[in-house]
Amino acid sequence: LCLIPVFNAIANLSGESKNGFCDNVQGYEDNEKNLSKAFEKKDISRCDIIITIQIVENFIFRRIDLAGKIVRQYQGLLDLHGGVQMRFISIYRIFYSGLVAFHCFRVTQEQYWLDRGREAIKDLQTWTNECKWNFENKMLLLNAEYYFSVGDFDKATEGYHLSITSARNHRFVCEEAIANELGAYFQLERGRVDLSMCFMKQAIECYQSWGALKKAEILKHIIQNL
Repeated sequence: LCLIPVFNAIANLSGESKNGFCDNVQGYEDNEKNLSKAFEKKDISRCDIIITIQIVENFIFRRIDLAGKIVRQYQGLLDLHGGVQMRFISIYRIFYSGLVAFHCFRVTQEQYWLDRGREAIKDLQTWTNECKWNFENKMLLLNAEYYFSVGDFDKATEGYHLSITSARNHRFVCEEAIANELGAYFQLERGRVDLSMCFMKQAIECYQSWGALKKAEILKHIIQNL
């Protein structure tokens, strides 16, 4: 059942139908029901998978308010259990929660979100020191979002470029897409429409290469309205 929320997210990103996945798991497509059952069984690993995927999917589709609510509701609980037994999926929860946090801070100026984002940077820096290949681009993107959030635009500009380059060199096409997209929003916020479009076009190519065709189509519509 841990694979069902993964499949749901893949189907949503690609725009493919969820029908025909597996007759034997019919009725389990609802992630909220899956999460409730996981909590009832005290299956923290499955909870972490479902919650992480919800954060990731909502962030990628720019449903940041919803992603933020999920982070607030569950992050503390999962951090507590993660301190006892760190799971691989937890790395992605912390990374995307950090991205959510910096966005929410820019909107609300609430200290909670800045602190949450800084904690994510601290974790990613530790993991980068242990394995640069896997974690460097993520740490660099969080840093770029941090500098954007505190108004250090020169360091933010450098951070987005460094994250994109690292993701490309280490073949994380999905995170190259996200770094380009966030770089586009950063430049758009500064009124640099032409530069924003360059980032956005690169993001579309990366999303298409990743297979997130529905997301790529959404960005195409955004470009048309710039």
